[in-house]
Amino acid sequence: MAHQYRTDVRAFVVLVLLLVTVRADYCGDYDIRNFTPRIGSSNDSPALQAAVRPEWGVTGLDGDASSRSSNPAVPNAANIPYIYADRFTSASKLSIASSVTLNKPLVIGRYLALDIGSSATLTLAAQPVWPKFGVIRGSARVAFSGPGPYWVLPEWWRPSGTVSDWSPILEAIAAACAGSQCVAVLSGSYALSRPLQLSPALRVWGAPGSKVQPASGSSPAGAFFFRSGAYAAAGAQALPAISGFKGYGVTLDRTAGLELYVPTIGSGGDGVVFDAGGGSVQQSSATAFMTSNLLNAAVFAASSTAASFADTLYYSGFYVNAPAAGASSAVLFRGAS
Repeated sequence: MAHQYRTDVRAFVVLVLLLVTVRADYCGDYDIRNFTPRIGSSNDSPALQAAVRPEWGVTGLDGDASSRSSNPAVPNAANIPYIYADRFTSASKLSIASSVTLNKPLVIGRYLALDIGSSATLTLAAQPVWPKFGVIRGSARVAFSGPGPYWVLPEWWRPSGTVSDWSPILEAIAAACAGSQCVAVLSGSYALSRPLQLSPALRVWGAPGSKVQPASGSSPAGAFFFRSGAYAAAGAQALPAISGFKGYGVTLDRTAGLELYVPTIGSGGDGVVFDAGGGSVQQSSATAFMTSNLLNAAVFAASSTAASFADTLYYSGFYVNAPAAGASSAVLFRGAS
């Protein structure tokens, strides 16, 4: 027992030393203050830009780039792997008043906010490492650049206080990821006032226990709407549980190569809708492990006799508790005949 105790203590000491070492690295060579002594000014964009431009060195204490150090022991933008920023002032924010592109990961500490001006865009060309906290403030024009995939949390856009409607935040993620491949990680409970419009650029990963439901006082048409496009390269979609949407839970609108999984869809209208319109749904599949209290668990819809469904599959483990009133179906074919 004593030997086991000594082993555990040694392991704990090693872990503490490792954490201290990592913290020292974050706050040392890669600290953004190496590139300006004036963090917390009206515009910290130049400091961020200096940290990613190899032709810039470390500024002197007067903030003059011409006084950058020639000492090889002093870090410069060419050899730092990431940029670290933390709470340096009582304002606890980085002010981004002019556009900046970061091709290195921006690692920030707890409670630090990025205050993005109305005419500025923060372009991220490397995976940021941010806490699950309201990081992005201001006009919040953020764009991801490059192939990705980037893992993105809705909580980064969360304002202070209670969020009654997550739709604007999820739409901000979709806009930020318009030019790159992203994965939106949903790990909590999210209320929506309108369907989230998804494209092949954005994949959803719902963590165990995550769910979406209508925002209070709203009647959204549905939860998730996958727009027409080729989704095979994006990978499988793993949605959170869906409940309470009177229109539909998920709609696949003329998709190709889309594969999705949702644990449960309940208390609503249609569960999963495959909508070919006047075109086709191809090589797409949806798995709803359990559906309950739905008007129709799955719907295959077409607006033209020319519409087609090719290699389109629907799987369900359990279909229980159909609505007490009105006709309902496990699978319904709707539209042109």
